[in-house]
Amino acid sequence: MKILVVHNEYGVYSGEESAVYAHIDALQNVDTVAVEALIYSSENTPKTFISKIRAFFSGIFSVASFFNIFKLVRNKRFDVVHFHNIYPWVSISSVMAAKFAGAKVILTLHNFKHVCPSATLSFNGKLYMRTQGGNYFSIVKDNVYFDYFKSFGYYLRFKSERIFKLEWFVDKFIFVSDLQRDVYKSFNPRISDNSVVIPNFLSTECIQIINDLKNQNKRMDKSNLKCAFIGRATQEKGFDKLLKLASLLPDVDFFAFGDSDVNVDAYSNVHNMGRLSKIELLTKLKKLDFLLVPNFCYETFSISALEAIALGLKVIVTDKIGISGFSKSLPSLYVAKDLNEIVTILNNFDNVFEGKSSELSEAFLTAGFQSKIVKLYEEIIGE
Repeated sequence: MKILVVHNEYGVYSGEESAVYAHIDALQNVDTVAVEALIYSSENTPKTFISKIRAFFSGIFSVASFFNIFKLVRNKRFDVVHFHNIYPWVSISSVMAAKFAGAKVILTLHNFKHVCPSATLSFNGKLYMRTQGGNYFSIVKDNVYFDYFKSFGYYLRFKSERIFKLEWFVDKFIFVSDLQRDVYKSFNPRISDNSVVIPNFLSTECIQIINDLKNQNKRMDKSNLKCAFIGRATQEKGFDKLLKLASLLPDVDFFAFGDSDVNVDAYSNVHNMGRLSKIELLTKLKKLDFLLVPNFCYETFSISALEAIALGLKVIVTDKIGISGFSKSLPSLYVAKDLNEIVTILNNFDNVFEGKSSELSEAFLTAGFQSKIVKLYEEIIGE
């Protein structure tokens, strides 16, 4: 099978980005698959006025990408073109081009971009329920990212998906969690029904780092619980909930990893650690007790939670996080419905997590992904 993986980098390295590169690496180790990757670099992220204008129109329909993809797929005779992020330079035009060139098309929906441009179905901590119902002009009205120009561009992107019928050109959609698929079902049943769920997984390289760290001595000082928070310090990511917990639980130390301009000087038990490399982050996490994913706005999966579990940490998430749907197969994962329940869990931490295993099943490892994705490719090609 000849597979082409297409991805437009997000501009800021994230969990979705790591999932894409883990996907490519996993395919390179499958004997029956010949994989190539077409990556639109984040170095091309628009910064100047002219490049922003180009990205504005390319995000709606990229003529250049249409001909580029069509020619590439036709000349190399790819069996499957597997898309990930398609904005701003790829756009729906490339999905159409791959289909017209004779390939089967798969699109992995890593976030909620095709429902709401904030990727978490929210803005300023509030859900875009109107957007789910199809009223995309609320994107402009509510001014996503405090940028009317960008908001209008997003509005036109969604319009282009509707006008050109994205779902007609995709043979199969992949969701990374059942929760994500359920949200899409209320938005576009045709996408939801024509889909499979393949969870995110930890790459072989990541597992090797984690196994090396597991051999290090565990933290001996148990005087205070030590909590990790990973992500941008925003309401969408639940940073306001973390600060609330910090005030309610002064004996718990909270370590925030990621971009932040929030002043936490008023909280003696909150520590901003900044953005770290993967190895640095995992090394720091190994010395903590648990990871908290407190956002009450939707998130498709949370690779950070999976990494923390593999490291041996306990993990607390809300029921808006995609990985929450896998709690039965992840014993050290606890799903909390609200802030009060999180407080209760932390006040009874040892009892709640006593004897809970942190071992990952094959479904969350490279081998599990390989078997599922190769089977899907074979089924799609055979149709």
